[in-house]
Amino acid sequence: MNIRQPLLAFAIAFLTIACIPSERSSCSGAERDAEQVVVARDNHGRELLLVSRQGHLMTRETARAFDRLAAHASRDGVRLVIRSGYRSYAQQVVVAQRFGLYDRGGRAARPGTSPHGRGNALDLDDGRGYRWLARVAPLYGFRRTVPREPWHFAFQGPPATATTDEPEERPAGWPFVTQ
Repeated sequence: MNIRQPLLAFAIAFLTIACIPSERSSCSGAERDAEQVVVARDNHGRELLLVSRQGHLMTRETARAFDRLAAHASRDGVRLVIRSGYRSYAQQVVVAQRFGLYDRGGRAARPGTSPHGRGNALDLDDGRGYRWLARVAPLYGFRRTVPREPWHFAFQGPPATATTDEPEERPAGWPFVTQ
């Protein structure tokens, strides 16, 4: 593999991202905070407005659901860590080159098809072999969408009704209230 290809793809990915000041952020140096809004493109070239949590970009709706999930984790004594969030198309190309395509036995989606490119997928770690996440994440609208990746969760919105594979409990503040 030519080393210039992944580096070029990575550089292009960051050139397409720009900062837009929000009510609480001017996007300059120390003024940056968790609600800084970043403009990026989804898998189909449409504009996405993203925010950051733990240094990873995601849609604001995904971030708010993650905040509620992380608060639940904290109450349960679980340290929830984001390993990956939004990936531009160029970043998806790099990941596919590095890990191989899922349909060929690898660990990456075909570039342009990953929910990471829509800003609503997170690779999460609960430090407990993903058991806590498997039980609690669906309460906050996160679903495991890749069978071979117990860390991969896509935010699909709050569940309409509980199913037999979801816990019966509901988190504090249910149903979701936009802050």
